[in-house]
Amino acid sequence: MIKFFRKIRQNLLMENKTGKYLKYAIGEIVLVVIGILIALSINNWNEKRKINQQCISILKNISDEIKSDQITVNTMLAKQKEKDKFGIQLYNFLSYKEKSYDTTALVKAFITTSRVEVFAPRKTAYATFQSSDAINALQSLELKKHLSDYFELSVREEDILVQFSNWTSDLNDSRIKYLPQLAFRNEIEAIKVTGNLLEAPYTFYKTIDLPWESIRKDSLFKLNLEKVLGLTMANQLMLKAAQKEQDGLLLLIDNYINNSND
Repeated sequence: MIKFFRKIRQNLLMENKTGKYLKYAIGEIVLVVIGILIALSINNWNEKRKINQQCISILKNISDEIKSDQITVNTMLAKQKEKDKFGIQLYNFLSYKEKSYDTTALVKAFITTSRVEVFAPRKTAYATFQSSDAINALQSLELKKHLSDYFELSVREEDILVQFSNWTSDLNDSRIKYLPQLAFRNEIEAIKVTGNLLEAPYTFYKTIDLPWESIRKDSLFKLNLEKVLGLTMANQLMLKAAQKEQDGLLLLIDNYINNSND
């Protein structure tokens, strides 16, 4: 092809057709420029396609992690509801709102109420998304906002945890004096370490005897219990909000991926 164009130029020069030669030379330059622009356009299109494919791939990974988060949140919410149920029973007992009560359930509530289920989203795929060009390839502003809101959940949880830690410490200080002998306290700490305090056998709590009348008269303990229950109930609402955000975000991701494949 190059030899062909060169031969045309040589023939024009030999025939002293300078005007035609200049026109031809300009035309050839224009063709070269157009060829370069087409090549650049194809290259840019390929790069854009690769980035879009990367974006879709990461979104699929984010979707998988959110689905795992759903299982985590569902489990946490079930546990939190159980703890709060026992905590409310204890509070009602201290407030003389219940005539009949299960002493063993009260013991369990007395020991486990100060525990909270803290959720933090998995961020591996989202961190990859933020550090790559894929974040610029995502065209949906709505999806970007929902992703940002969802992965800020851990920050919002930390705010609750700070306050919860303070109030839990107060509750622990006001109830430790009612626990039996030191050996029992050590056993409680050992169970806390294993993370199985709530799942301890019912018979474990049945062997524990607490001075309920003294506890009922302890206004400070009741106040600290009320504060902690307020926060654990708020945590329930946050876990439910996380469930709602997960459902909405998964729907947005699925729609975006499906539309990108059309």
